[in-house]
Amino acid sequence: MKPFSRRNKLKKEYSGFEEATLKLRNRLLQLHGKPYSGNEYSFGINNTNWIHEKAFDKDIQMHFGRKISIESFRDEEKTTYDEVFDFIELYYSRAVEDLDYTKRDQLHDNICSAFKNSGSVYGFNVDGQAILNLDKKKAKKITTVKAILEPAENARNKFINLIDGLFNRSMDPADAIGDLYIVFEDFIKEVTNQKSFKDAIGKLRNSLSLHPIQVKLINNLKDYRGDVWGPAHAGNSQKPGEEEALWYLDMILSQIEYMERKTK
Repeated sequence: MKPFSRRNKLKKEYSGFEEATLKLRNRLLQLHGKPYSGNEYSFGINNTNWIHEKAFDKDIQMHFGRKISIESFRDEEKTTYDEVFDFIELYYSRAVEDLDYTKRDQLHDNICSAFKNSGSVYGFNVDGQAILNLDKKKAKKITTVKAILEPAENARNKFINLIDGLFNRSMDPADAIGDLYIVFEDFIKEVTNQKSFKDAIGKLRNSLSLHPIQVKLINNLKDYRGDVWGPAHAGNSQKPGEEEALWYLDMILSQIEYMERKTK
């Protein structure tokens, strides 16, 4: 069952390309210790179904070539995103050796949930590896646009929410397209300091010397959104799926990056 914030689309978490946010780190670190790891005093001398933390500490030291405290993986100033991913891969590798199938499978599900609930563009595969869930170029663009949207707080929050919903499949693709256009429109109005989209486009055309084809492309993005989404649905196209939403995402990301460069 989805919790309240998920059902009502209030959760706004995103962990981007080459990033492990504090909340993702916290979720992964929460899995270190009971019920998965400890020592014989924690689980009882006759219970062998636990990850041996002393052996895991040695795994960490051998891999990194130095002693790193477990809490250091929670601190973004002490460890990088790739070191955090190495940590969880090494932990799961130790689980493969020390845990029975049922407990190991439970740990794997928890790791996958940690990535998913953090809105990460990374995931955890069946081989126990942290992997990028989308192509590298798109992941970089999403992270770049997230930074570009920093001054437009409402647009940025909506962007983070829709990216999370689109990649964990909790948002309808048509709703993602609708929200993407709203983000784009809010961004254009922000950079041009105009209240209406029409005035913003007019200012872009004049101040940036946009080619008429570029202006037409922006209007076409608006028309496509109106054709497939919400009350403005014209009914001329079939309901969009994930492929159409990802295509629209690519177009919007490219336009925002382009407008940012032009207005610098």
